[in-house]
Amino acid sequence: MNIKDALINAILGGVVKKRVDERLSAAVDERMLSDLPKAVAERLQAASVSLDKDYGWRLLSGQNTRQLLLAPYDTQVLTAYWLYKTNPLAAFIIDTPAAFISVDENPFTCAHEIIQELLQAFWDRNRLELRWRDYMQELGVFANIVLTANVAEQTGRVKLGYIDPGLIETTIPDPEDVQTKIGVIIRASELYDTRRTLKVILDSDTEQDLSDEAKRLRDQMSDGQCFLIQLNCMSSELLGTSELFNVADHLENYEQMMMDSGEKYAQYNAFYYDITVEGVDAKQLQDERDKYTPPRTGGAFIHNEKVKSEAIAPDLKAADADTACRTQRRHIMGAKGMPNHWYADPEGSNRATAGEMDRPTITRLERRQKQAAAALRTMADFVVSSAIDAGYINVPEDEAYKYEMSTPPLTDKDIAKLSSALQQITSALSVAQANGWIDQATARKMFAYACDFVGYRYDPENILEEDPATQDYDKKPGPTIPKE
Repeated sequence: MNIKDALINAILGGVVKKRVDERLSAAVDERMLSDLPKAVAERLQAASVSLDKDYGWRLLSGQNTRQLLLAPYDTQVLTAYWLYKTNPLAAFIIDTPAAFISVDENPFTCAHEIIQELLQAFWDRNRLELRWRDYMQELGVFANIVLTANVAEQTGRVKLGYIDPGLIETTIPDPEDVQTKIGVIIRASELYDTRRTLKVILDSDTEQDLSDEAKRLRDQMSDGQCFLIQLNCMSSELLGTSELFNVADHLENYEQMMMDSGEKYAQYNAFYYDITVEGVDAKQLQDERDKYTPPRTGGAFIHNEKVKSEAIAPDLKAADADTACRTQRRHIMGAKGMPNHWYADPEGSNRATAGEMDRPTITRLERRQKQAAAALRTMADFVVSSAIDAGYINVPEDEAYKYEMSTPPLTDKDIAKLSSALQQITSALSVAQANGWIDQATARKMFAYACDFVGYRYDPENILEEDPATQDYDKKPGPTIPKE
């Protein structure tokens, strides 16, 4: 840098930088406001709320969050949908977890009978015994599911609707907490000429903890309300990512390898005759070729010592093709946390090793199951609160939201092994209590913990402590002895 440039930078550098920053901020704010509905953008400008500033994250790509779009979301949707419909391995990756984590009947057991009937009616009205598994499958494909909630004014009954994931443009997070999604922007379609912004239904605790800016944003979302279920969505991302997206190329490559193997299968069993005729010139060799007829099955080829005939099969390296296909499949299955024997590949597996390989998969499925259960709890709370707000039911609040939720077990319990372990634990607890190492209350808690693995749960605190030395047996009815 020469002296002239140094002087200009020292004198004007701060002014230039300030103006560049101002124009860049204005351009970014204008671009980001243009992505929102007009009403929301006008309210934000009036309230001097800068989305770019409030989001708080910026990428080199210019996105307002840490979401790095390797491909636009609509492209991801089309790619994942095409793979699910045409690729058998892709369909297996989606359908298998959905079959484990989905529920086929109303999973809620409520303390109050009216609430039980309300949630059962909600479950039946929306055909969730059939559709919930479909939703879990589509969640794996599209990674973002939007279910609209239409509430009847008089009864507060909730009817769910479904929005095509291809119409999802983006989500709107809490400006001070990007992991909390407060709205969903839906693209214009044949039914709606303009984009819509739907308010995401949140649980009561999250609703109360929203920032003031988020509450102002939600006040402008008057196009409806919805439940948002996302998969593979990092805390700072706006949209989830399909289960098939990061293995899309491998899935297509594997399917192409299988197609090539199928086309070449006929060649694996093909052969030809190699016939050698010694001591003949070209004309005689052509005559032999014209007169030659391949032998039929069971036929004979009669020749002298100057003619040799040999059937030759082509060496197409079929074993190598099988190894390559298995390697590709194992890479895909490993990336999705599934053991090979789940997809008809038991090579190298036995009952013991298969059980150990299932553990990482079950752990992943348990997480998916918890996410699905959380979504159902949010729906149940909304159904109950809608009915109460409409005056359709009158149930005390401490009983209205008191319910338990059951989820299908992910593994089959080995009752024989668990029973043997329970017997050993019981003997150990008896010895420990007899030696004074633990008291009876502790032994009961430990025994209850062991029973939980078998599938029986009880509260040891409900069992009254009784000292056999102080029991009054005369006050207790004894067995009835028949008179002679």
